[in-house]
Amino acid sequence: LQSATEVIQLFLDLFGKNTIGCTAIQDKINCRGALAAAAQVSSAHFLTAVVGRHRSFPESKLIRGYMLASLGRAMLHGDNSVTGNAPITAYPVQLNDFTTLQQAYLKLYTDSYGAVYTAQLNKHIPLAFAPNFTVPIKEPRWTQFSTKLEPVYTSLRNWMHHEADTTIDFGPYIPLVAFPEVRAILQNKPQGRRVLIDIGANGFFASPKYLLDSYAMHLPFTHAVMVDPEPHFPASVPQAYNTRYNITFLPLYAEIDTDTESDVLRLLPKLVKKEDYVVLKFDVDPNHFPRGCTMEWGLLFNLMRHPEVATLIDELYIELHFSLPMLRWEHYHSNWEALDTIRYLRQQGMIVHAWP
Repeated sequence: LQSATEVIQLFLDLFGKNTIGCTAIQDKINCRGALAAAAQVSSAHFLTAVVGRHRSFPESKLIRGYMLASLGRAMLHGDNSVTGNAPITAYPVQLNDFTTLQQAYLKLYTDSYGAVYTAQLNKHIPLAFAPNFTVPIKEPRWTQFSTKLEPVYTSLRNWMHHEADTTIDFGPYIPLVAFPEVRAILQNKPQGRRVLIDIGANGFFASPKYLLDSYAMHLPFTHAVMVDPEPHFPASVPQAYNTRYNITFLPLYAEIDTDTESDVLRLLPKLVKKEDYVVLKFDVDPNHFPRGCTMEWGLLFNLMRHPEVATLIDELYIELHFSLPMLRWEHYHSNWEALDTIRYLRQQGMIVHAWP
């Protein structure tokens, strides 16, 4: 632990405020391996200290431990030679090790400070802008887990962005397959695929790889569909991921309510079947519209009007854009409308995550 702490401190001293240095270290596999190994030791030590004492622990310890796990994951994230369950450096570290640590910290947080936050939110800020629609549910057995997911914050950013003011981290989400009961059901299904559909993928090393790796430690996808108009997107995907996840690339701009081949409501039934386990991530900003309503809201309301399509989806990641003038977000919906919509969907039993 002392050696690991010294390695991390040296890294912070050398590169902590130097983005050029951080970029340079990415080209040195052994340096990244050493730093990842140090982060793993430190993060695991903090986790053991938290769990082993069986007494109250400060929130800062959870945040620190999670951030160390994120550091280790980031050091290995850009490697494109293998999938997340194989060592890629001279050090005995795997990407799945850090994903597991992240999930452990997030589960501890969700069950402790996150639960208190959610209870206070529900008590003091009741729903005021709940949408007036019926929520189609694909699998009634999943509804019990909608209230056990990661907390939803008023900022509609995830735990790390909200609590630690970090740059966007795609890690702190509790996927549905994190629950043993769900995994048991899916593993016993004689038919059906497990499919990730990423609309607005924005490059493989953004959301697609994070989601594929995050699910791999629980129950990996069998297929993936990447919807992105960038023609060079397929070439950036490592062959190991192509092989393992049977990735399909659709180089098109997703559309809403156009009744064309690119309309998401026409596209989804062609990609998946009812017996498949389907995770949809939808985030297409800036979407060519700097103002007004955005496609995410259009998708959501169209899904509610078309239950035959909505019930193809088991789990949804979506960013509901809202107006925030200080960041030059000039959209039609308010922050509170977006927040209450996510809360309402979860209350109705939908497995939905506020992205990112």
